[in-house]
Amino acid sequence: MKRGLVVSTAAGNYGLEIGTLRNRIPWVLTVTAAPVVAPYASRGPSQSAPYVQKPDVMAPGSLVLGACIPYKTVATKGIEALCNNYSIEYGTSIACPQVAGVAALLKVARPKWSPAAIRSAIMTTTSSLDNTFHLIRDSIDNHSATP
Repeated sequence: MKRGLVVSTAAGNYGLEIGTLRNRIPWVLTVTAAPVVAPYASRGPSQSAPYVQKPDVMAPGSLVLGACIPYKTVATKGIEALCNNYSIEYGTSIACPQVAGVAALLKVARPKWSPAAIRSAIMTTTSSLDNTFHLIRDSIDNHSATP
């Protein structure tokens, strides 16, 4: 942030229970699995800072496949690590590039805006409605998701 960068981080995939959030730093944009809160999506508040409500926003990302780092260990045979040239996974981290893209578009449109202003614009112009104009739901009990 000191260098004018917006940091988009994943909430984590340790969901179901409150306080399972991984990226709880107040000054970063923490993203989680729209149009419903995925059952594996981590939930706030942060255990170390319960007064900071996280995640900040939701973006499409649940069950969307994303590429991972090359040569990631995919299995082991005895003590030998078996790697692949690529790997695909899914989870809340797949929503981060979408929000980072929105942040980049805002930075181009408003080059003098600080990372905090961009983060604020993203958070305050979002909607609590899904793409069918119904309240975003929690996939665990199908009730409306709440902060």
